[in-house]
Amino acid sequence: MEFFFNELSIHNQFQSRDDFKAAIHLFRSYREAVTGAGFRLYIHRNIFKRPALGNTFRKGIQKHFERQQVRSLMNWFSKGGFFLPDDAYADTEDSFICYYPDDAKEESEDITDSALAECAFRKIVGGDAGSISLEQSKFSWSPIKVLLSQSDEAIIDNDYTLHSLKHRLDGLIPPISSWSVLMERIEYLPNVTLEPYVKTRLITNPFSQNIAEGIYSRTKELSEMATTTSRKQFNELFVKYATGEKARFSDSSFSEKRDFKNVLTFFIDDEQRLCPYHGKVKIQQYRIHLVNRPAYERSARVAYIGPKLTKK
Repeated sequence: MEFFFNELSIHNQFQSRDDFKAAIHLFRSYREAVTGAGFRLYIHRNIFKRPALGNTFRKGIQKHFERQQVRSLMNWFSKGGFFLPDDAYADTEDSFICYYPDDAKEESEDITDSALAECAFRKIVGGDAGSISLEQSKFSWSPIKVLLSQSDEAIIDNDYTLHSLKHRLDGLIPPISSWSVLMERIEYLPNVTLEPYVKTRLITNPFSQNIAEGIYSRTKELSEMATTTSRKQFNELFVKYATGEKARFSDSSFSEKRDFKNVLTFFIDDEQRLCPYHGKVKIQQYRIHLVNRPAYERSARVAYIGPKLTKK
């Protein structure tokens, strides 16, 4: 689970210096709650440009706090380790549009190039993400509906009080902290089997929590397809996860099967077998190769987890 602070909830709504300081205190409490539970709270660097008290957020801090406090706050922001990472991938040229509730003054807003857009994109590609907003703002409601180019929709759970955030954190499984923890989680999934050498190959790569969470999301989807109780239900999930331009699972191309046959071949059931069908993790192009394409009443057997094998 990843959390994203919604910097758009800073929109010049503070009536006094005390209101501004209270908002920063709440923000710090949000981060302490999230990191204390073992998760990450990401923010967008545009937060410093957001309007506050007739100026920018950065200048508001510089103007309304003592010099030592300013230095401490800016150091906390810059070295807190929770800016959006370099592998943030909401870099599509399409627009992200946020739709407000029926009783709101505004109908919609373009939120492209924001933490909320990144959160929405991760939801659209199958990740587990949520947003956190300031309580006294135009984002004090949940869930938030975001559309990407009028086609892909994300419904985002949005915490806007410290109480609701802590309640959500209490119900979450701790984040994946190592490849070994990831393997254990996958092994608990029904109807998903890891071939014996999968872990041996995976642990040779540097651990990344973002990648691990993405891998776990894909394997949960495999389990979901493998445990369906009707062919109709399986077909609906297969269409959802494995068809279209943004399919999360697909076969390798003919040229990839030809040019990369050796690396796509694995020792399965005492013989060498080509395993081109795979799940995709966008971050750093990780892949999950399967012994067989998902099918109704068939368990998912994972032959490989690691960096993309067909890089030219």
